[in-house]
Amino acid sequence: MRVDIGVSKLVVLVQTICCYQYDFKDDQNRTTLNISRRGITSLHVNIENCSNLEELILDGNMLETLPEVIGKLPSLKKLSVSNNKLKSLPSTVGRLRILEELDLSGNKLALIPETVEGLIRLEKLNLSKNCRYVVVQDPSKPRKPDSFIDEIGYRYPETYECKVISLPWRISRLGSLKELNLSMNNLTSLPEEVYDCTRLEKLYLGENKIKIWPSKLHKLVDLKELHLKSNQLKEIPATARLPGNLTVLNLSHNELRELPSLIGSLLYLEELNLRSNQFRELPNALEALTSLKDLNLSHNRFALFPREIGSLVKLERLNFGYNRLEFLPIEVENLENLKVLILSRNKFMSLPQPLLHINLETLILRNNRISVLPDFLGNLATLKELDLSDNALINIPRDIGRFINLKYLHLSNNELEFLPEEIGQCLLLTHLDLSGNYLHSLPASFANLTNLRTLYLDGNSFTSFPEITRRLYRLENFNYDFDDREVAPSPVSQQ
Repeated sequence: MRVDIGVSKLVVLVQTICCYQYDFKDDQNRTTLNISRRGITSLHVNIENCSNLEELILDGNMLETLPEVIGKLPSLKKLSVSNNKLKSLPSTVGRLRILEELDLSGNKLALIPETVEGLIRLEKLNLSKNCRYVVVQDPSKPRKPDSFIDEIGYRYPETYECKVISLPWRISRLGSLKELNLSMNNLTSLPEEVYDCTRLEKLYLGENKIKIWPSKLHKLVDLKELHLKSNQLKEIPATARLPGNLTVLNLSHNELRELPSLIGSLLYLEELNLRSNQFRELPNALEALTSLKDLNLSHNRFALFPREIGSLVKLERLNFGYNRLEFLPIEVENLENLKVLILSRNKFMSLPQPLLHINLETLILRNNRISVLPDFLGNLATLKELDLSDNALINIPRDIGRFINLKYLHLSNNELEFLPEEIGQCLLLTHLDLSGNYLHSLPASFANLTNLRTLYLDGNSFTSFPEITRRLYRLENFNYDFDDREVAPSPVSQQ
């Protein structure tokens, strides 16, 4: 028999089941309490009895408010309420005098109470993802009929308005504040109040709508990390002043075409991320960044490799993928500390010669136009990972046997018909991708690769199962698409 209780009654039933108040009667002696993702909708007032509580994690629940008694936790040092439904905070939060970390990300806060100035020991404040959405029915579309999903709070993707989060004008009184996260809040500019937080060391402003460079950043004299990724910046004024102590600068995913010469004033900069902009060249002043260790220039419009990079002798990681490079200048040989080089999806027709004089550990050259490798490939014997996937390789030199440190080798989607016996000398290989080639067989030395845990052979020209793979007793991931694969022998480890 079918029982129809009606949509409205079903909604009430679901809401009753989901309504969950957390009782702290068994937690009064705890110092740390993590009750994340429990479907909690409210907190019992007896939380005030947890006087020893130092860390309270409430992430991923359904809290719309916190009780006033939250301010009666004298020992609390960390409070995390991320990804809830908070629309406001009780003013009593300001009484948490020894609170050091407050995470309110992923809520619906539009206003932070002035009382937070009482958090005199607060070092980390996360207010990211608090842009407040108000759904507005699109008059050009017919009204969707009410449904059970509508009733319990699901919002169809219609047009919306967004109320930007507002900071207390006296936020500068948080004299211990070192880290502030305002990412994903629909900000079009940096709130003026932030410039007065002169002890800030880390500032996160990513995924907003900032179009104009914040003009007073130089006031943040202790700032070490500045994250402005995924905004709408088109230029950095030549007259701009940057915080001189920056060690990390992230300007990725903007619309920048040029870097001003003032970039050379960042003598302590160790990490510079310029990914996904519109750069074609870099200023000569880049040579002054002698502390730089990590440089990301991927997804830009470089046709020529900037020779200035050759002066960055401390560089350890360089990402130049997704550009238009055809060769590397000899200055690259000066990068004696370079360990990771990414040159994916450029226009290289052959292996760039300068690379043979660097002690690289990771070389990524996938998605180029390389058809032949040099016989002296063994000069790269320090490599631990080599990716030459998606090229046009027709052979692998015998020098591959000198890669005694190699653990990851990616050769998929090339035109290889055979492998040299010397590949069996790469005894440390744990991951080998040979898919998408024209291999008919594997060399006898393949049996020596007993450290292999991942082997991809699908998309080749095998006419029978490569029996030699049965000796690879450590294999955990094995892809092979021979027509008789359902009766093919398994590796020893699976017998």
